[in-house]
Amino acid sequence: MVLGMSIVRPLLRAVTASRSVSYVNVANRFTAVVTDAMQFSFYNPRRAFSTEDYKQSIQDRVMNVCKTYDKLANSNISFSSDFNKDLGLDSLDHVELIMMIEDEFGLEIPDVEAEKLQTPQCIADMLIKKKEQMMKLDS
Repeated sequence: MVLGMSIVRPLLRAVTASRSVSYVNVANRFTAVVTDAMQFSFYNPRRAFSTEDYKQSIQDRVMNVCKTYDKLANSNISFSSDFNKDLGLDSLDHVELIMMIEDEFGLEIPDVEAEKLQTPQCIADMLIKKKEQMMKLDS
């Protein structure tokens, strides 16, 4: 992984700011910066060897995307909420939400498959399935 200047610059600032900065403090800052930078990638090396953590992570990220969508911000959304029936989204809203999911996870969901994704649980299940397929290909 190549570290971009947005990650390296705060580290350099932390090291050169004062000689009294302890190595532990710098290491903690480095860990925080790298963790923040890796938070939005679909593949997270920190969780590569876990079995169930990635499932919870995917579910949490799907719910965060749904909650940040402006037309769902004030609604009580759960994993079983139907986008059309329970939350009142039309087809254009559904497409926008799927595009936000694609942006969050860095993948493209075919239109035929996207039409079947009517609940956050369906989206999370599909993403977990894709993640497991990727893990099988890597091994």
